Amino acid sequence: MLNGTASLILSGAPYNFKASMVGVSYVSPLIGVFLGAAYTGKFGDWFVVKLARRRNGIMESEYRLWLFCASLVLIPFGLILWGVGAAHHIHWFGLVSLPNLETFPVIYWKKCTNSSHRFSPCASSRSPTPLVSNSVSPTALTATETWLVRP
Repeated sequence: MLNGTASLILSGAPYNFKASMVGVSYVSPLIGVFLGAAYTGKFGDWFVVKLARRRNGIMESEYRLWLFCASLVLIPFGLILWGVGAAHHIHWFGLVSLPNLETFPVIYWKKCTNSSHRFSPCASSRSPTPLVSNSVSPTALTATETWLVRP
């Protein structure tokens, strides 16, 4: 969502960002990716081991799905803040920082699709996931751009 609308929203009134500053606003998703890597990496591994110990040492790949509970709250909150916040002209920091929490689930998806171990818990989802994602993403961006009201 940010990719298709950031330039239009941040370069217009009341923010009036220059093109270079709109580009700098993409540092925020980068920070979100690092936070998501820590969340799904170190914390995720600790969480899965804790669940496995609780269940007599049996590790199921579905244990990692519990990590997406945070995304169930953060992604809709970030998207609503981006749209409603821009419509109500909130401070630019609110637009640039919090809506980019939607980068959290991207880390786990990349962890699954880039796993080199054939017995990875995500091994069965490797091949169709990038195909579907790369097919749907441009379509979604094109569709959202037609909904925007341009001045």
